[in-house]
Amino acid sequence: MTAASAVVYEHADTILRERPFYGDYRAGRIGASRYAREIDASVSSLIEAGVAPGDVPFLKRRPPDDRQAVADILSDLRRRGLLCAVDWDEAGFSRHARKMRTEFEHDGRRTYIASEEAMLMYALVDLIRPKRVAFLGSYYGYWAFWALPTLARHGGTAVLIDIDEPVSMLSARNVRQFAYEGSAEVVTADACEWMSQAKEQYDMLVLDAECPLTHPDPAVRGKRIYAPLLRAGLAALAPRGWVICHNILVSHAPADPDLDAIIERNLEEYRDFFQITGEHLEGFFRYDTTEGIGIGTSPGRAERHGGAHVVPGGRARGCSTPRSRDS
Repeated sequence: MTAASAVVYEHADTILRERPFYGDYRAGRIGASRYAREIDASVSSLIEAGVAPGDVPFLKRRPPDDRQAVADILSDLRRRGLLCAVDWDEAGFSRHARKMRTEFEHDGRRTYIASEEAMLMYALVDLIRPKRVAFLGSYYGYWAFWALPTLARHGGTAVLIDIDEPVSMLSARNVRQFAYEGSAEVVTADACEWMSQAKEQYDMLVLDAECPLTHPDPAVRGKRIYAPLLRAGLAALAPRGWVICHNILVSHAPADPDLDAIIERNLEEYRDFFQITGEHLEGFFRYDTTEGIGIGTSPGRAERHGGAHVVPGGRARGCSTPRSRDS
């Protein structure tokens, strides 16, 4: 498996770029409905070209413009009062993206983090500037690596937790390859148990775990694991802390048989998780990225300073402060 094919949606985009309708969609010459019909008409040829059958429905959710998709989410978070700035280091992201394509090791594994979701992670960490981030179910670290450069630049640290030792070893290898040893710790552990024993607070929790459907405990199979993960993480989440989740795909318009089946399963698996977000987060907002992103914040006593939320004793969070674009 090549590095290009390891990133599922980059591989799919390469295949789609050979089809004129995709260029029309990306250029804004056709809308989402027409684009989805073209995908449906091209299923056989896309599979023949190397797209896995189960990945095809998600291609209908690819945004025409990644930067605009991220800008729209950031603007919505600003409108809701969660961010007070939306200007992030796009040049730094582009440099990091080039490095990720050539130096990040996948070691035969595949990631379903779409390009706009990678960009969103980079932008959010650049704007929020958390001191401490926990990635719960970090797999081999691909999504975390879109947070690490700006986290390191702003003096923050991250812990990447996964129960699978081989993927943790791959994460650790990439941490060394990118010289992030001072900013990232890789832990092989049950994230629920690890977070329940955490002795420090985290400004951000990132959830992207999944348990086998054959797990002996039916309460954690598939994405049901999000409920106990969040429950364990909340005890260590700082006031006004952020919760960012992948795979929050619970709506899609217009109706689509393949995606409707996925949504129905997700709604069932996330039932307990959504109950927790409703009871313990000030808000949990769902965004229609390729795989779906959920973003929420914890309540808590926070002072106001210059329009930013400030955790007592902490740095300003939510506002971007002046910086060198060469950093």
